[in-house]
Amino acid sequence: MGRQVIGQSADYGRLKKLFGLVVFTGLVLAFARYLISKNLAVYSTKSSSEIKNSIAPALPNTKTYRPTVSSKGTLSPKVVRSEYNYLPLMDMNDRGDYLFLSSPIGASYREFLHVYQGKSVSSGRLTSSSRWSLTPDGNIVKRVEQQFPFGSGRLNGGLVSWAYNELRFYRRFTDDGSMIYVNNNLNKSKQLTAKLVKDRIGSATKVFYTAPFPLNILEIEEDESIWFKKSFGQKSEQRDELLKASGGKIESVYYPTSYSTIDRIAATGSIIAATFGSPKEMEPVRSYVRQSNGWKELPIPPGYMFSYVQRVFHNGLILGFVTDQDRAAMKQVVWKNDSVAILNDMPSWPKLGQFSYISRATRNGNIYVRSVLNTDTGTSENYLLNVGL
Repeated sequence: MGRQVIGQSADYGRLKKLFGLVVFTGLVLAFARYLISKNLAVYSTKSSSEIKNSIAPALPNTKTYRPTVSSKGTLSPKVVRSEYNYLPLMDMNDRGDYLFLSSPIGASYREFLHVYQGKSVSSGRLTSSSRWSLTPDGNIVKRVEQQFPFGSGRLNGGLVSWAYNELRFYRRFTDDGSMIYVNNNLNKSKQLTAKLVKDRIGSATKVFYTAPFPLNILEIEEDESIWFKKSFGQKSEQRDELLKASGGKIESVYYPTSYSTIDRIAATGSIIAATFGSPKEMEPVRSYVRQSNGWKELPIPPGYMFSYVQRVFHNGLILGFVTDQDRAAMKQVVWKNDSVAILNDMPSWPKLGQFSYISRATRNGNIYVRSVLNTDTGTSENYLLNVGL
């Protein structure tokens, strides 16, 4: 029998196409397998430090930055650990109240423990959906979904930045159960109307300020004076106006002209501290304290480049943190006059975790510290401490 030759028939064309598809699919699968194996190899060799750094935005080279201000004198704060570390903290206020979650993890009910001046009061068993918060005078209010409208937080700050900032949520309950927050609304034409409001369910909403630009609350003082900012432009072109609402009046507050953005304000009584930045001019993110003749830059410990404020305590200490380009090197600090001290170096500070940061702080010096034991799994422990002089 001689060799059979297949001609240029329809069957031959279909076979040719099928063969080409099989070859192409095989090449694609082989290339995909190569990429997956390569990425898995890279991922598996990543250290915890590299994973931590990956959640923080890239920062410019520090060589472009001007020198920091050096600390003068010695500052030795006292850090004391609370006996209530074993309970999850739900809320605390400037008066010294604590609200702990006392029900077991995974329970079908919720039970809270209200602690003030050594006295403890249990809420009894509540539904698992119950969420409570403390007012400044120690009353407990139940959180309701309507009290968290879109925009009650910072528009330009997400979970990534929160990993290294105090979780204040930029809203506050007042003694009468009202809540101060920003309400941002978009109409059908996607035009923004932002309102700074004080709202109590069942009562008329009080509007402090309205603007066609994003508004962000930066600080609410004990007398309910509100520090907030109005933002113009996007990203590197952003320019913030610093505003203060107090006694029914709105005041525009001057800040250093070398900066264009306000990251945060911390104010208690006569002490007002702030963190400024300027993405376009590549200025370093630095913190200042306000004085009668302007703003004075706060010192930074050697080896760090950026500083952020979080809270001003009644004892005059300014709480914050410092970093360099490696966000894993973040350290919590306190300032007093021209001196700075690193809280992480204090004996009572949690030492077991890979890194730690303050998630909440009140003006009486109470801080809630999250100590991350494993950055891969997110396992952590929480500590309640007090910072004094």
